[in-house]
Amino acid sequence: ESRSPEEFLRSRDYLLLVGYALLVWGFALWFNRTLTTHETIGCINILEMMSSGDWIIPQNGGRPWLERPPLPFWLSMPLVYWLGVVPLAFRLTPLLVALPCVLLVAWFAARCFGRTVGLLSGLMLITLREFSHYATAPECDMFLCAVVTLALILFAHLEFFQRRPSAKAESSSFIGPRPWGVLGFFVLLGSTNVVKGLFF
Repeated sequence: ESRSPEEFLRSRDYLLLVGYALLVWGFALWFNRTLTTHETIGCINILEMMSSGDWIIPQNGGRPWLERPPLPFWLSMPLVYWLGVVPLAFRLTPLLVALPCVLLVAWFAARCFGRTVGLLSGLMLITLREFSHYATAPECDMFLCAVVTLALILFAHLEFFQRRPSAKAESSSFIGPRPWGVLGFFVLLGSTNVVKGLFF
């Protein structure tokens, strides 16, 4: 079913969502709340990774810390390097990961149900308590949320919006007549293991 252009989100809608997210989440960035002991574990992992030069195995107190895989730490290190060891540096990376989640959910909801539902979906996601908390918490949860959101939206796009190849279509691709997005879906699914670990 094709939708009219008026039903899709516009550029100003995305700007509205980004502005509202920064307004809602911004207080946590500038209000210098002390990090909890649970939150500081990831910060210590980042600092030890940077000081030791071992970017593969996170450490805590000089010992391997295998509870958290390294991808969130890799993404956080540039901001810690540029801004210094301050809470803002550790809080900003999850926020930058949370913003695309909001925009993707709003885009997909608008694609399925129209512009109004898309906007409301994005606005509601911004204000959900758990999402709002982890959007500025230096933990791995928002990174996992981003990977799962991407994987689910890619799956739904392939299932409902991608034109299916004919059964007789020939392809020289090693994945056959399937679209490359199928491979992307499994790559995203596998990448959850470098974000939060096998048991999460």
